[in-house]
Amino acid sequence: MERELAEKFINFLDDEKVLYQKLLTILKKEKEVLIKADVKGLNENNNEKNALLHKIHKQKTLRNNIFSKFVRNLNIPTENLTLSQITTHLPPSGSIKIEKLNRQFLGLLEKIKKINFENTNFLKFCIENVDRSIEFINNKLSGNQDPSVYMSDCKKTTDNKTGSFLSWKI
Repeated sequence: MERELAEKFINFLDDEKVLYQKLLTILKKEKEVLIKADVKGLNENNNEKNALLHKIHKQKTLRNNIFSKFVRNLNIPTENLTLSQITTHLPPSGSIKIEKLNRQFLGLLEKIKKINFENTNFLKFCIENVDRSIEFINNKLSGNQDPSVYMSDCKKTTDNKTGSFLSWKI
């Protein structure tokens, strides 16, 4: 029974890893779509991402159920239990598989975290640029002759007349 549960648990982890690899691919595509400003592509990508996140959530729930049964069978305290701690209760082949999956998950999660950070920063920049553009247009429409310009370092200044009205930083 323990061996069957261990194998089932490892298979669930392996299946979940594949889902996270797909998520990483979708996030990379999202970055490309954001840069191209492809609204239709972004909507399609978001739909694909949301469907995958739903699958990941369902897989996580199933994995947690198998994990709970497995841990109960081994009489291991579940408080703050990690994959590394489980490996001490498995035969060497299972232990090696879980350690490998654990490393793969950590690498995947680090890549996902990095690309999410990049996408978030890109979106923040775009919003700031749109806000600056709207502020500029509103100032010009209201007759306010704001003498501010953006320099090559994207900082706004009123001391120099050779800058640009809009920031071109990407």
